[in-house]
Amino acid sequence: MKIVLLITITFTLLDLGENQPCQSYSNNNNAGRFVQRHIVKKTFDRTSKTEWERYIRANQICATTTQSFLENQRRVEKICNGKGHPISNNGNLCISDSRMQVYDLIINNNCKVTSISDAMKPVIVACNIVGNRCRPVHFEGYINQRPIPNAGPCQP
Repeated sequence: MKIVLLITITFTLLDLGENQPCQSYSNNNNAGRFVQRHIVKKTFDRTSKTEWERYIRANQICATTTQSFLENQRRVEKICNGKGHPISNNGNLCISDSRMQVYDLIINNNCKVTSISDAMKPVIVACNIVGNRCRPVHFEGYINQRPIPNAGPCQP
């Protein structure tokens, strides 16, 4: 009985924080892939389907039929470092404290943009440790999620 209890306690302790923001570790590829797929660093007409098509082709991100983009990498990274809050008790997702400009594209199989929408809304990202910093590694679409009441900020 003592052995079963010891094993249960050990696994419980190992699980603590595993799915919390800024507790799991990711390699640099995850953070780099997030930036490539979701952070727009080039200036172009955001209302132009043709300009978006050039951008997604140049960055080789045609494979996803729905794609979301953000503009300010520093502001997005702050979601994981004090400017965001957890949205669930079982995950590493954090929601921004403020609204940000989000561009949502619908892309067909031929890498043609069929729809562009942009809106100011909260941004949700998965936050993991990359190197020695907590960084976004995944974008999650906003569908009226809310932060956990009274939860502290997402941070390492």
